[in-house]
Amino acid sequence: MRGWMWFVVLWAGGVLGAVTLGYAFKLFMNLTLFAVK
Repeated sequence: MRGWMWFVVLWAGGVLGAVTLGYAFKLFMNLTLFAVK
């Protein structure tokens, strides 16, 4: 693979990971708030 291809793959992986982490965190916060009520 070429250098720029690795860059694109890593960038896409980073974005996907950040989005997944964000959704998981939001869901976890909602569950925590729901449990506290």
